[in-house]
Amino acid sequence: MRGPLAASIVNEGSAGHRAPQVFESGHPSAQTLAPVTVDLPHPIAQALGPLVEALDGIHFLPTRVEQSAVFGDFSVVFARGLVSFSITRDRGQFQVAGAERGALEAAGLGRSFYGPRLIVAPLMAWLQSRGAG
Repeated sequence: MRGPLAASIVNEGSAGHRAPQVFESGHPSAQTLAPVTVDLPHPIAQALGPLVEALDGIHFLPTRVEQSAVFGDFSVVFARGLVSFSITRDRGQFQVAGAERGALEAAGLGRSFYGPRLIVAPLMAWLQSRGAG
């Protein structure tokens, strides 16, 4: 079963799990390593709502999750192949960040959003422009 809450390959912090290595796109191993995916905690999947489903539909999966136990803030890195970006909720606002900051800004993603639904259209357009949508 596929979907935003479907079981993933490996959870971070699993016994015996080594953190994945990250290589620059020119490194030979960058072409062959598949990202290690993680499960999204239910509150984060719920907070991201339709965004998780849209990303899952084009095979962008969560590869890292960090969350604040006190404030409910979080950051999730999504990846597919060599394309990755993070979505962060900080004080109730959502931001998209990645290595291609200029391209993200040009796509209208260089600002804060008051809900994940507002991110879906510009994020999907940016991913399509990268050939990843």
